[in-house]
Amino acid sequence: MKIFIFEPKKCFDNELIKHIDLKSVFAKSVHFKLLFPKDSYEVVQNPVSADFIVLPHDVQTVINNLGLFGLLGLFDRCDLYHKFYWKFIFIYVDDCSWKIPMSGTWLRLSFDNRVSSDESICIPCFCDDFCQYFAEGIDLKNTANCIFRANFVGATHTHPIRHKLISYLSHNNFWSKVFLLIRTNFHSNPLIDIFEREKRKRHLVEAINKSYMTFCPRGTAMTSTRFYETMSLGRIPILFAEYGSLPFQDEINYQEFSFNISYDKFNEIGKILDTSDKKLEIMCNTSYKIYHEFLSPKSYGKKLVDFLKKNKGKIYETRKNDSIFHCQLDKVSLYDYCFDYLLKYQEEEELVNVFELANHLSSSTDDANKIELLNYIRQKSVEHIGFQITTTSVAYLEALRIFLNKEHGIKFRKDQVSDSLKEPEDFGLITQSYIENVLE
Repeated sequence: MKIFIFEPKKCFDNELIKHIDLKSVFAKSVHFKLLFPKDSYEVVQNPVSADFIVLPHDVQTVINNLGLFGLLGLFDRCDLYHKFYWKFIFIYVDDCSWKIPMSGTWLRLSFDNRVSSDESICIPCFCDDFCQYFAEGIDLKNTANCIFRANFVGATHTHPIRHKLISYLSHNNFWSKVFLLIRTNFHSNPLIDIFEREKRKRHLVEAINKSYMTFCPRGTAMTSTRFYETMSLGRIPILFAEYGSLPFQDEINYQEFSFNISYDKFNEIGKILDTSDKKLEIMCNTSYKIYHEFLSPKSYGKKLVDFLKKNKGKIYETRKNDSIFHCQLDKVSLYDYCFDYLLKYQEEEELVNVFELANHLSSSTDDANKIELLNYIRQKSVEHIGFQITTTSVAYLEALRIFLNKEHGIKFRKDQVSDSLKEPEDFGLITQSYIENVLE
C-alpha cells in the first residue's frame, strides 16, 4: 500500500499557520506507528500515486489547541484536501463519540454507529503494558486460579449503565460469584499519587486474573477499554454497550469468546455466571488467541493495512459521495453543531461528556449568554455526577458491609458506611478489608 504522509508545514496555507506552534499542535500520534507498521506500506512523495493520504497526528490534540473552528479552517484552505479528500485518513483517539464534520476515513476508539459508521474504522485500545504487572512465567491463559465467575473494578460515574450494573449486582447478592470493587474517581485522576495508582492497577489485574469473566460496561466512550484489557489477559469480556462498534466485526465472531448484554437485559447476568467451567475455559483460550491474532499492538496494524488495501475501492466510492464538510464553517454554525451533541449527551445522561464538551464550547465563544448557559450546564453536571456517586457508593458499601460481616465475621459500624464519602479513609478501610479477605 502506498501512502502520502501529510506534513502540516508543507501542506497548509503558510499565512494560516505562521502563528501556530506546529510541534505542539501537531504532535506525532503515538498510535501512528502501531496503526501503520513500517514494513506494511510504502511512502510516496506524490499524493496522486498514493492509495491514501495519512495525517500522522491525533486530531483531538489539534482540536484541543485550535478548536474545531481552527481545525476545519486549516483544511478549508488546503488545496490537497479539496483535491483528494476521499483519500484522507485521520486518527482520533479521544473517547468522545461525536462526528467530526469532515470527509475522510477516521480511525477511532469510539464512535456512535447510528451516525458515523460509514466513515469510521474501529481501533482497539492497545494495552500490552497491562501484562507487565504479572509475575514472570505466569500463563495468562491458565484458568486454574479463577476463584470468581466475574469481576468489575472501576469508576461509577462515566456512564449511567455502571450505576445500574453495580446496583444490580449488589442488590441481587452476587458477592460469592463476583468480585466487585468500585472507585469514586478516575484512575487517571491527578490527585491520586503514583503508589496508589500502582496499587489500584495491581488490584485490577489480580481481579481479572482470578476471574473467568470481566464486566466491561461502557464509560465515556461508546465501548470499553476494559474489553481489550480482558482479552489481552486471556479472559472473557462481558460488554455493556449499545451503538458502539468493535474492530473487524466481519472477520471476528465475538460471540465465540465474549458476551454482550443490552441495557434492559440484566436478567441475563445470572445465566452467564452459571456457564460451565469447561465452556468458560474454551472461551478464555479463544479470547487470548483472537486478541493476539487481530487486536494486539503487534498484529492490529498489519490487519488494518490489509483491510484498507482490500477495501480501497469501496472506501473511495463512499467518501466521494460525501460532502467535503458536513456543516457550515462559520463559528455560529460550528457552535450549534457541537451544542446539538451536548444536548444529545444530556439526554442520554453522559454527564462526563456533557462537562467536557461544555468546556470546549466555552473556549470557542465570546457570547456572554452562551457562556453563562454553559457554566450552568457544567455546574449541574458536576452536581448530578456527585449525587450519582454518593447514592451508588453508599448502597454498595452497605451491601459490602453485610457480606463481610456474614461471610467473614468482619464488622463495621453503619455510620462508617453512611459517612464514608465524607471520610474517605472509611471508604478505603472497608474496601481494603474486602480486598485483603477476598482477593489477595
